[in-house]
Amino acid sequence: MTGREITARQQFNDTTDINVQKMGGLGVVSGVGGGYFAPDRTITRQEASVMLARLAYAVGQPLPTSAPTFADSTAISSWAIDSVGQVQSAGIMDGVDNNTFAPNGTYTREQTIVSMLRLFYLLGL
Repeated sequence: MTGREITARQQFNDTTDINVQKMGGLGVVSGVGGGYFAPDRTITRQEASVMLARLAYAVGQPLPTSAPTFADSTAISSWAIDSVGQVQSAGIMDGVDNNTFAPNGTYTREQTIVSMLRLFYLLGL
């Protein structure tokens, strides 16, 4: 996407996927701790928001800073609150219903497709 090869790698104990290692090297993903990535675990909506915001930053187009305005914003973890605000204000991720974000809800395949397409178009890629 940037025209530069990704040479940085982060090693995980439970995956040798080169794409995961590259995204770790860029800081887009960080795993679940203890050197593990947990490739078979589902991710939460707040985890997805962090990865999407970090991906935009990694390609040199950081999302604007904004506080989330969801009714359940107090339920968002402190490590994800800024990213949720960024993806909400950029129109990448919406709430699930009744103006709630459901930060610990499962990030579904459908949500993944929609948010990745929105990010792709927003970044002009």
